[in-house]
Amino acid sequence: MSNPEFPQTDPRRHDLDALRAFAMLMGIALHASLSFTGFPWIVQDSHSSFAFALMVAAVHGFRMQLFMLVSGFFTMMLYRKRGLRSLLNQRTRRVLLPCLLGLVTIVPALDFVSYKAMQNSPSRARIPLDGSRPAILEAIRRGDAETLKKELEAGADPNQLDSAFGIPLLSWAALKGDIESARILLDAGANANLRSINGSRPVHHAAFLGHAGIVDLLAARGADLAARSDKGDSAADVARADDRATSYYARVLGLKPREQAALEQGRAECLSILEKHFETSANPVPLELPGILTRARSAYSGWLDSDRFLTSWTRFGKAVQLFKTDIFHHLWFLWYLCWLVAAFAITAIPFGRSSVATPPWKTFEGPIGFAGLIVLTTIPSLFMGVSAAGALGPDTSTGLLPMPHLLVYYGLFFFYGAILYDGGEAAFARCDRFMWLRVGLFLALPASLATYGNTVASAVAQSIYAWCMIFGLMGLFRRRLSAGNGTIRYISDSSYWLYLAHLPLVVAGQAWIAPWNLPSGIKFTMLTACSTALLLLSYQAFVRNTWVGRLLNGPKKAIVAPPETS
Repeated sequence: MSNPEFPQTDPRRHDLDALRAFAMLMGIALHASLSFTGFPWIVQDSHSSFAFALMVAAVHGFRMQLFMLVSGFFTMMLYRKRGLRSLLNQRTRRVLLPCLLGLVTIVPALDFVSYKAMQNSPSRARIPLDGSRPAILEAIRRGDAETLKKELEAGADPNQLDSAFGIPLLSWAALKGDIESARILLDAGANANLRSINGSRPVHHAAFLGHAGIVDLLAARGADLAARSDKGDSAADVARADDRATSYYARVLGLKPREQAALEQGRAECLSILEKHFETSANPVPLELPGILTRARSAYSGWLDSDRFLTSWTRFGKAVQLFKTDIFHHLWFLWYLCWLVAAFAITAIPFGRSSVATPPWKTFEGPIGFAGLIVLTTIPSLFMGVSAAGALGPDTSTGLLPMPHLLVYYGLFFFYGAILYDGGEAAFARCDRFMWLRVGLFLALPASLATYGNTVASAVAQSIYAWCMIFGLMGLFRRRLSAGNGTIRYISDSSYWLYLAHLPLVVAGQAWIAPWNLPSGIKFTMLTACSTALLLLSYQAFVRNTWVGRLLNGPKKAIVAPPETS
């Protein structure tokens, strides 16, 4: 039966519609900001700011979780009102078909724009946040040993990190395969085990690009060859990175990719050195909880990377790996929704359309219930980052097969949204507390940033942050946007198209403005405003009143104001 607290006469929840649109539009801003962050991205702007890195962390930490929760709510609402057959038909039209159409239109457009953007961009590392590179870093990048010696003699710190990527000077020498520069730095007191901002060591960087001579030198100077990065990778793990990722990161760092044969031979030599070290090592890692977790993450990463998931299909001349090959780009969320709706259908069949006697949302009421949500979401969060180093927040998986930890993670938000519908208005009571956004922004987010690199602590902090932001925003939108509003309705309807179509336009804009000598804030504002305006024009002219608009949003309906309550 239908839930009496959400009557069929008003099938739209305007607040949640607006919230879903907000999540989509924030995605446009997030992608527009990436070229200004210093993170690996298609386009590297000439100016960057830590503010954008912080913005990406803040938004990515809750945005897609919020979207999945709202999608779960509407999935249950449609199921209760119309039944399973109607739900599956509607989701096929609104989710699966746009996903498949996007694969043959938007994805190729993004591939083309990205290729042109990277082809036309200078092969160089980013300009640091202060607008210049230290002379000592320039010397290492040029392989200028004499200048390097002079800088060190003049008092330059051999253990400094560059301000663009957070990579030690010794790691830059390792990436370049410059044994002479590496030896000069080590002789000057460089720490052979100095960590980069993501926890990787110089031996990781040497093995990544197959510079066996550097690995040998580091081993002789006391480097820990068994060290792992923050995401659990050893030097041996990164020596097995796929070719596309290797080429991409080399380009982002401004390094010329090595010839394939030389890269493979160098990596094989690195692995041989590492294996010999482990055979003679008398210091096994103690079997403690962090060690167990590290081993579990490493084993899971190896399973995801294994050849068993290679196919005979090719993309850009490379065999498609079901988990790792980028297929969907930013449309991955539609593919995940297809999997989650299928899981919903399977779980719904035994129960029918009737609501259960005791709504399961009550299980998550109160402090104990909230703690339960944190525990549940922390478990899959412990495996974030095993496939690729990333920013704060969940991984992004764009392959044909969803990564299991990520599907479980988003499934928790999706199914919580589904059971939230059965709770009616009572289930939203916790969202009315004003503390959620304050706790999220001023306590949980700083804690997430402060503990980044500590797998367990950061997973807990990030889980708290995501739920606080979700509950806080649900309460805010419920208070402000519960009534129907023509402008908000238009934005809600257009947001789906805007998000699907935005990335080729945004990347093209990033490539165009990258060399401009303007502050990053001005360029970001121009890029976001112009991209959104062009997308809105395209929506009005080519989508809203066409079959595309009907496919994405269904037939347009008049807004029904909610009944007055006394």
